[in-house]
Amino acid sequence: VVEPLALDSLPALGEDVEAVSVCLLFSFRDPSHERAVAEELRRRMPRARVVASHEVAPEVREYERASTTAIDAYLGPAVARYLEALGAASVGAGLPEPLVMRSSGGLATLAEAVAHPAVALVSGPAGGVVGAARVAGVENALTLDMGGTSTDVCRFAGTLERRDAAKVAGVKLRSPMLDVETVAAGGGSILAFDGMRARAGPASAGADPGPACYGRGGPA
Repeated sequence: VVEPLALDSLPALGEDVEAVSVCLLFSFRDPSHERAVAEELRRRMPRARVVASHEVAPEVREYERASTTAIDAYLGPAVARYLEALGAASVGAGLPEPLVMRSSGGLATLAEAVAHPAVALVSGPAGGVVGAARVAGVENALTLDMGGTSTDVCRFAGTLERRDAAKVAGVKLRSPMLDVETVAAGGGSILAFDGMRARAGPASAGADPGPACYGRGGPA
């Protein structure tokens, strides 16, 4: 320790703050100071979500570690509310607790996804790749997943290839994920012209009848 940690130097944050991300420069080597800062913030703000970088991306490169932690903290409140409500509804309906697809192609429990939702940020495209690989029937294939707003491809050569970082909406995310690339707009993308140039999406056309989540039959 070069200089003792001074927790009283932490700034006071407003009561309306929902989430805080904590990233100290060398916490990937020794997370003790970062852990102490996070615990102090949780004590001060018991209703806020506090995420420390050593919990989500304990690796060198502080920019990527900070941006990943910020993404995780930002997603937390909304994703936690949704997944907790989904879990409660499943139990109420006598169904087993659902699992959540990870961006890496694996599965997470609801508790794991609630704690760190960044692990599922690109889970939709990952799910398409996993499903295509299971039914391909060949050792070498190129998967293509065209959804409402994007078309995603991934190479399958006997095993699923993974990477440890990507950009999501221009922000760097350092987390294990399948090596999926978005190559085009999706089949349902709505084209718009703003007077200068045309763009595809992000608005997407609806579907009729659409999936079960559209409320066309079944309990709400």
